Amino acid sequence: MTTNTPGIPAAGIGENPYQKLMSGYSAAIEVRDKWKALFDDCYELTMPGRETFEATTAGTSRTDSIFDETAVTGVQEFASRLQAGLVPTYAQWIDLAAGSDVPEEEREEVNDSLKGITKKVFDTLQNSNFNQEVHESFMDLSISTGVLLAREGNADQPIIWSAIPLPRVALNVGPTGTIDVVYRTHKLRLWEIEELWPKAKISAEVKRKTESDPNMKFTVIEEEHRDRKKTEPTFEYKVAIKDEEDLILSTTYSGFGSSPWIPFRWSKASGEVYGRGPVLNSLPAIKVLNLTIQLILENADMSIQGMWQADDDSVVNVDTIQLLPGTIVPRSSGSRGLEPLQNPGRLDVAQLILDEMRSNVRKALYNETLGPPAGTPMSATEVSERMAELARQIGSAFGRLQFELVTPVIQRVIYILKKRGEIEIPAVNGREIKVVPNSPLSRAQIEQDLTDMERFASTMTNLFGPQVANLFIDQEVYAVTYADKLKLDPGVIRPKNAREALAQAMQQAMQQQQQPQQLEQGQPQQPM
Repeated sequence: MTTNTPGIPAAGIGENPYQKLMSGYSAAIEVRDKWKALFDDCYELTMPGRETFEATTAGTSRTDSIFDETAVTGVQEFASRLQAGLVPTYAQWIDLAAGSDVPEEEREEVNDSLKGITKKVFDTLQNSNFNQEVHESFMDLSISTGVLLAREGNADQPIIWSAIPLPRVALNVGPTGTIDVVYRTHKLRLWEIEELWPKAKISAEVKRKTESDPNMKFTVIEEEHRDRKKTEPTFEYKVAIKDEEDLILSTTYSGFGSSPWIPFRWSKASGEVYGRGPVLNSLPAIKVLNLTIQLILENADMSIQGMWQADDDSVVNVDTIQLLPGTIVPRSSGSRGLEPLQNPGRLDVAQLILDEMRSNVRKALYNETLGPPAGTPMSATEVSERMAELARQIGSAFGRLQFELVTPVIQRVIYILKKRGEIEIPAVNGREIKVVPNSPLSRAQIEQDLTDMERFASTMTNLFGPQVANLFIDQEVYAVTYADKLKLDPGVIRPKNAREALAQAMQQAMQQQQQPQQLEQGQPQQPM
């Protein structure tokens, strides 16, 4: 029996590599097609400017079905808020630190050496287009799944990031439930194919077709799937020209960070491939909002133009009447002619519905955390509390984003910098080095830990007094732990041997002060 990665069916008798690729591609497209109608609804109502699964001409207006902009602006704010909390611009949102397997006496030295490497990683990130592209991916994440592509660049820009729209990719999962299979479809000219894949073997037939039309575009399909049989992360990568049924590139790469594809999800149901973002949860409220506003506008149209009734007296012709200033409408003698009809709509009820639905949409997109800022600019405490509240609300999603986005991004940057010979570092998240989150959202949990430490120390002191509290609390460990959670520069804290020497000197000084008092009281001098 032949086994294979899900979404990549085993090759049958006589099936060539191109046919195998297309079999897996068709399986992934079949999975994606089940979501197309739902995703298109979400894109149409929240991101009309984004590419959808339906073919449209560039510049086509797609805002005709949007009557309320709460969800449109809410998605933008959701993406900005998530970026500020998870991967803030111009901030160091992770630390590289020694793992638990590193001996205690070596950790301080290892951590010092990793500081320079961490700075190099973030210098590379900040000098790239990462911050712009990750925001675009967060907008896709609000619906389902974000996809980042990190390609190797040049000397000026070592990494080129691209946010790949969800309609251009097809995904599938492996045996562990993680996304192990990625397909991408796009149209490229021959010179673009040769530039992206210099080692691609282009057939003579393709080159011949472009002689008469240099701008001719070919449908190109990329495939990457992870080989779970290997201990080290290993990926098989293929590129095919669909129009010519030709496989032009096949290669394998391995190692943490070797894959350029970074798909990540907000949350997902068991057994599903694509994620479920907050827009999916609020889609009913978004639809009700749009329908209510549409009915209000229709009601306003009737209020402005009015509704009229007339006797069918063969004199008044309702098909030719124009209600314009100065118009004379004839009527039969004894008939009532045109009479206005009262509008039965109640805008006060509609307003109640709008307020409730808008609040639900904002809550679903996490735009109402602790309410809108008001008055003076927010203090550091208020900012911290807002981030703590946001972290509590998105707890499970935050953990998934750390695993599927943050760590792979750092692994990819380190992989490329190592490949270019710019840094030397052991395997990330291996036995020696670990990635420690340091974003505002992760620090919200740290702030809670510090509050708990302070509360415990204060409670022990108030209940039993400082002497008993000191019996339970190791002051040296308490201070070092507190400084470590605050991410203070290690240079602020004295080394352990220096603390021991200072403590011994202080003890000797106290003993010397006690000696004259003992002599005055006639007490025997204590031996040193």
